[in-house]
Amino acid sequence: MSRRPRADKAVERRAAIVIITLWLIFSVLFTVVMVDETYRELKYYGRYDFETQVTAGLPEIVNSDYASDKLNNDLLDAVRRGNAWSWSDTEFQTAAVIYDTQWNVVYESSDFMTFRYYTQEQWNEALYDELHYGYINLGDEDGELFQIASAIHSNHDYYTRPAFLKITGTIEGSEIKPVYIASLKMSEYEEIVSKHVVEHLGIRDKKGKVKWETLMDNTADAGKIDKLITVYAYSQNINIYDDKPVKFYGKQFDSMLVLTKALVEGDNSAFDGSDFNVTWGGSNEYSGYNLMISHADVDSRKEIFDFRVRKIYDTTEIEDGNMSEEPETKLIVVTGLYVSPVKAVLAEFWQIYSLAFVFALDAVFLIRTYIRKHLIKPIEAINGSIRDNRKPVFLDTDKVMFAEIEELYNNYRSENEYHRKTETEITRLNTALDYAKEAEENRRQLTSSIAHELKTPLAIVRSYAEGLQEHIAEEKRDKYLEIIVSETDRMDAMVLEMLDLSRLEAGKVRLAQDDFSLTQMVRNTFEKFETLAAEKELRLTLDMKGDLPVTADEARIGQVVTNFVSNAVRYTPHGGEIRVRAYARNNRILFFIENTAKHFTEEEKQKIWETFYRTDKSRSSKGTGLGLAIAKNIVELHGGKVFVYNTELGVQFGFEI
Repeated sequence: MSRRPRADKAVERRAAIVIITLWLIFSVLFTVVMVDETYRELKYYGRYDFETQVTAGLPEIVNSDYASDKLNNDLLDAVRRGNAWSWSDTEFQTAAVIYDTQWNVVYESSDFMTFRYYTQEQWNEALYDELHYGYINLGDEDGELFQIASAIHSNHDYYTRPAFLKITGTIEGSEIKPVYIASLKMSEYEEIVSKHVVEHLGIRDKKGKVKWETLMDNTADAGKIDKLITVYAYSQNINIYDDKPVKFYGKQFDSMLVLTKALVEGDNSAFDGSDFNVTWGGSNEYSGYNLMISHADVDSRKEIFDFRVRKIYDTTEIEDGNMSEEPETKLIVVTGLYVSPVKAVLAEFWQIYSLAFVFALDAVFLIRTYIRKHLIKPIEAINGSIRDNRKPVFLDTDKVMFAEIEELYNNYRSENEYHRKTETEITRLNTALDYAKEAEENRRQLTSSIAHELKTPLAIVRSYAEGLQEHIAEEKRDKYLEIIVSETDRMDAMVLEMLDLSRLEAGKVRLAQDDFSLTQMVRNTFEKFETLAAEKELRLTLDMKGDLPVTADEARIGQVVTNFVSNAVRYTPHGGEIRVRAYARNNRILFFIENTAKHFTEEEKQKIWETFYRTDKSRSSKGTGLGLAIAKNIVELHGGKVFVYNTELGVQFGFEI
């Protein structure tokens, strides 16, 4: 077998290599262009937008006469908006920390939930005139509170989200530490509202008509806590901080929050002794100053680090936007941001890359399919025809795409036609030669058989004629003449049967169309052999259904039946049995004659229908050896067939016409 690759596989591999290489080149070039564009937008817009998102509204918050719980809620919401902020579909790692003027952390990026709530008294008495604000620190990711909040946060189904949370726990300022949480689904809430019931939720709750679903119950562990309060929270805002690790100047930090605090708070030990000089610089506006961290900002096409500090002032102290002294600082907001333009492009355009890759694979498949259909398959068909002894193959020349294939196919057809004619002529000559050989062999065999068959009766006639000529045993003269006449009659019958067989084999016998009863024919035939059967004490059984009418040459069919019956009576041993069975099936007549006898070998069953063949090798039988051959030809001329079987009784002959 050739080690050369198949054409379709080679084309497929090369097409795949070329197209996927083009896809890689396109992807790299596209990525380079988009990374550059994304870098410019992130550098000049994205990181400024992030800081604006966190600090927006903070001056108004600190200047308002808010209650402390409202102030805490708004400050937490500022942190939450910053952490939840996204620029396009770009993945950012961010941090937001709010400090007081002493650089103590007020709030920072973390996992928490803010909400508005009603007290137990307001809920029971349906007094909703005063709003309260609170929050819950969610703790570790493995904690129960975090899991509950995450489930609420990720649930985007309006009807299954909580409309209210019943929270029982302790309160410190505006922070609530729960030991029990239950929820009222929005679907349950809207079902109550849709009924236009005059009673408020709190009153219905006292009557047990509000269905609360318990989310957490640790009240059994809160037995030592003296002051437990219950509130009913709504309008929940959940912040889940994404604390992925980041690398900065070769040092890995657990999150952007850790890195940001380390930079701002001057934790040089976090940088393996690296010194970061923190200096103040700013603008001419009182709206804020930036904390400049020398050597801390990283700005490249691959990644952008940005750290900013914004002072929040009491803007009521600013008159006409111009003061000689810096206003009083109320809060300090620090933001840290990391973003990779490369990752941003890959995250935003991965579908385009994937789609382009799918198109590339489709192109490989289409090229392979086209080449295979219009080039490989025609060649395979022609090659397969040659391999399978020129098995016929047909191509639609109107659909052939390549001139070379059409030329190859036409040349193949011309060569195949020439080959076919040559093979036909060779076959014809071989057939004629085989026929001549067979005819010559048959002639020789027939001549040999005739000579062999005539030799015995001629020898007998000669010996008895010579005896008469020499006047030997004159008292037996009549006996000798009788034997001579008998042998002469035998030779005459043999010659007649040979002539009959020759005419049958040549198809020169005209068959009559007689209507007769096969049953009656069989009975009449057995009457002729009644004396011989009685002498041998044979048992005869006839099983024939009805008259079995037949339309055929009565004389010829009688010749067949006589031959079968004669053989059965002659070759059945003394005291044996003969069974005859005949019936009609599917407009055909079947005849069977079975007798006690020795089984035939397979070779004997194959040759028993041949001319002059006898199973009696000594040729002691008085038959000519032509009876079965004549019977076979007569049956086949009637469109039937003959058969012979070995049975439990002995042997069975039969025919079907």
